[in-house]
Amino acid sequence: MDSKSHTDLSILQQSEHKYRSLFESMFEGFFLYEIIYDDNLLPFDYRFIELNDAALRIMGLSREKMIGRTLKTVLQCMSKKWEDYYSRAASGENLKFEEYSPVLNKHFKTILFTPSPGYLAALSIDITQKKKTEEALRLSEERLRYSLEAAEEGYWDWELKSDKIFLSPRYFKMLGYEPDEFELTLGEWFNMLHPDSRERIIQKITSPKFLPDNLSVEFQLINKAGQYRWILSHWKIFNRDESGCPLRILGTNSDITERKRIEEALKLNEHRINLILDTVPVAFFDIDLSDGFNIKWLSKSIERLTGFTPEEIMCGRNFWKSRIHKDDLPHLIELSNFPADLYQLEHRWKCADNKYKWFMYRAYLLRDKEAKPKNIIGLMQDISKSKSYEKKLKASEKQARALSTHLEKVREEERITLARDVHDELGQSLTVLKLMANSIKSDLLNGKKVDISDLDEMTTLISSTIKSVQRITTQLRPDILDTAGLIAAIQWQAETYSLHNKADCSLDLKDFDSCEFKSCIATVLFRTVQEALTNVSRHASATRVSIALKKTGSFVVLSVEDNGIGISSKELKKSTSFGLKGMHERASFAGGELSIRGRKGRGTIVKLKIPLERALTKYKS
Repeated sequence: MDSKSHTDLSILQQSEHKYRSLFESMFEGFFLYEIIYDDNLLPFDYRFIELNDAALRIMGLSREKMIGRTLKTVLQCMSKKWEDYYSRAASGENLKFEEYSPVLNKHFKTILFTPSPGYLAALSIDITQKKKTEEALRLSEERLRYSLEAAEEGYWDWELKSDKIFLSPRYFKMLGYEPDEFELTLGEWFNMLHPDSRERIIQKITSPKFLPDNLSVEFQLINKAGQYRWILSHWKIFNRDESGCPLRILGTNSDITERKRIEEALKLNEHRINLILDTVPVAFFDIDLSDGFNIKWLSKSIERLTGFTPEEIMCGRNFWKSRIHKDDLPHLIELSNFPADLYQLEHRWKCADNKYKWFMYRAYLLRDKEAKPKNIIGLMQDISKSKSYEKKLKASEKQARALSTHLEKVREEERITLARDVHDELGQSLTVLKLMANSIKSDLLNGKKVDISDLDEMTTLISSTIKSVQRITTQLRPDILDTAGLIAAIQWQAETYSLHNKADCSLDLKDFDSCEFKSCIATVLFRTVQEALTNVSRHASATRVSIALKKTGSFVVLSVEDNGIGISSKELKKSTSFGLKGMHERASFAGGELSIRGRKGRGTIVKLKIPLERALTKYKS
């Protein structure tokens, strides 16, 4: 071989080496096939004649198990859609598409073409992870939108430099407009503000650099009908420029007109009560016992009884005790020794004219968690003129005891109702927040990127929780029951549980797809599901929950079953189990029966049974 031929061969070898290196380092999988035709000269199968490393990774096979074999032999079966793609490309059509492969259980972005007659080439990229990411993003956006809609909050997004403001459909609806009925600028928004709110809000907006990252403000906006609505707006500064000025502000708006109306009514009612307290022939008091004996409030009527103003009596801690008749002091026992928290006593007290009067006290003793006296709330009455009339006094005492018993019962019922509602409204939200925080913590510990929408969702949930506290005395029924019905509400609750607990939650609700439940019964059923799932999240360590709502004879039977550790009989009898007590109380209210049965290591079954005639709006036996 002469030197020229040797040089040409060396160049050819180098070129082939470069080609092979480039070919093997390709990110895309490259497949080269020889087309196999049937008797009618139609493409029938495709024999592997060349593949790169990326193609081998896609197939999960070695080169020896593929080269020389046909595609249908290697895959054993091809979907009709993929066969069609290959047939069209083998017939001369250049194709570019994204498609799922059932055989390989992956999504691919693929290019098919014929580099020369009788041959077919394919370039494929595995885009499975991209598809999963896109689907997760879509679901996250959907959940955020549904959460905002369920909370009846309007969402807005303001880019300060461009003065572009995006408004969610709920924002328009809140003001009586159709979605996207108008485009909003900052100037137009200022014009929608009530004059009493405008100057205050403009001052905040015109000095955005000094705005905190999180802000809540209340103002009035005019709606389409020309009426002003009270709005509670939560602002979140998304990012700032180098000088600290906000570049983008996100927020939610809630219509609190009804809450404002109630607040005004409460203020008026409080004013009326104060007028009554100041005019009735008794005096009311509130004594703080956490730091000695500190009278922190007295009604103005005390001056008519004693001749002293409230301020004069409250000026010194020993003032009141120093004016008690010396013969009555030995009979006044220490507060810590009182046998009951509701008590009544009498003693003489020296008034401003230096004369003694008989006063009767009826008071309620509040204790802290350690049972130590904390506050005394009660009333005092001048009984000097009636002291000599024992019969009338006894009758008066009897009436007072009856009244006190009634007041105690009312207070107890109010505490039970409040405790149950606080547990129902806030327990679920706080449980979800804890789970979400743990989920984010887990992602951070595992080096995963935390999606900002998760934090936004937590912020939204926190805002919703705060709002629940404010409206807990008036909102006795979850909105989703009114807007979507019981079945949809249970499905939503199950989806929320599955999302935040990473556990399966199966449903069997088909018996009542077309039935309409009475409002009060729907609330009982929904709250029972909600409370049961809350208990599973907190205590059960379950991986699977099943919820069923079935017709059994003439009864509606709701069951919630988990595969967790199982509740013990001791836990069922705990006096502090407000959630379980609330479930029993609701069942009783609905005329039904509730049973809770725990199986150690095999989970817990909660079952509620209510007569159909009490549950459904239209029932035929």
